[in-house]
Amino acid sequence: MKRCALCGATAHSIPIDRHHIKRRKAGGSDHPTNTIFLCRPHHQEIHATALTEFVLKYPQMKQELLDRQWEFEELRKKWFMPHGHPGR
Repeated sequence: MKRCALCGATAHSIPIDRHHIKRRKAGGSDHPTNTIFLCRPHHQEIHATALTEFVLKYPQMKQELLDRQWEFEELRKKWFMPHGHPGR
C-alpha cells in the first residue's frame, strides 16, 4: 500500500504522489531508489519550498535521502542555485 513517507497517510485517506528525488528533466529515472511516496500536500510543499528548508522542517526526509545513499549536499548543489532559489 502506498503511504506518505512523512506523515504515513495512505491512499485511502488522501491522494499519494510519487516524488522524483532527481527530477526527470534532469535525467532522473522512475526507479524506486529515485522516487518517494508523499501525500499530495507534502508533495506540493516540497516543490514550493527550498530543499534545505524542507529537510529542516522534516528531518526524516534528509534521513530518507541518506538511507538511499543520496548525497544531500550534492543534491542541494544540483537542485538549487545560490541563495536557496529553486533551480528550475
